[in-house]
Amino acid sequence: MTGGSSSLASVARPSTFRAAPGGAMKRAGIVGAFVTVRADENGIELEGSEHGRLRIEYGAIERMRVEVYEGRYGTRYFRTNLWRGGIHEELTLLPMSKENGAYAVTIRAIATVLLREGRGGRVWSGSSAREAAFVAALMATVAAVFSGLVLLDRDDFAGPTMVVLVCGLWLLGGAIAFYLLRRDWPRPVQRRADLDSYLPL
Repeated sequence: MTGGSSSLASVARPSTFRAAPGGAMKRAGIVGAFVTVRADENGIELEGSEHGRLRIEYGAIERMRVEVYEGRYGTRYFRTNLWRGGIHEELTLLPMSKENGAYAVTIRAIATVLLREGRGGRVWSGSSAREAAFVAALMATVAAVFSGLVLLDRDDFAGPTMVVLVCGLWLLGGAIAFYLLRRDWPRPVQRRADLDSYLPL
C-alpha cells in the first residue's frame, strides 16, 4: 500500500534522524549501533548501521503514538511507537543524543501525512494507559506515605493544624496525580499542533 499523492506535499524532501536500536528492530533484522529513520513521500524506511532495512508504507501504519517522559534531573526524553497492520509488536523510534531536532521534523512530517489522508485516528499522543495510571498511582502513594510520616512524627496529630496539613498534602498529591494522568493518558491527535507538547522545541 502506498501513501498517495497527498504525501508528496507533506514530505517534499526526505526527513532523517538516527534512532537507538531496540529489541523489536533487531527481531525485524535491523542491526547496528544506531538506526537511520527516513520519511519520504511514500513511507518510512529504517536502516541499521550494520545491516538490515525495513520499508513501511504510510498505508501500512495502523497506529503511531508520540510520547515524552521525564528522566532524572528533569531531562525530557522523546519516543514514537509504530504499530503495523497485522503485527502486534510495536517499533520504538527513540532519537539518539543531539538528534531531537531532526526527530521532531520527521515525526511532524509523518503525522501530517496521516492526518491529511484522513487517518487521524491512527495518530496518538501520550504514554500507554498502563504507564499513565502507574505514574499517577505512584504520586498518590508518595503523598499518602509522606502524610503518614508527618503524623507519626507529631504527638499532636489530632489537632486542627495537623488535619489541615494532612488534607492539604492529600489534595496536592491528588491534584498532581490527576494532572499527570490527564497529561499522559493516550488520546488521538486531531491536528498537528496537538503534537507540539510531545516533541522537542
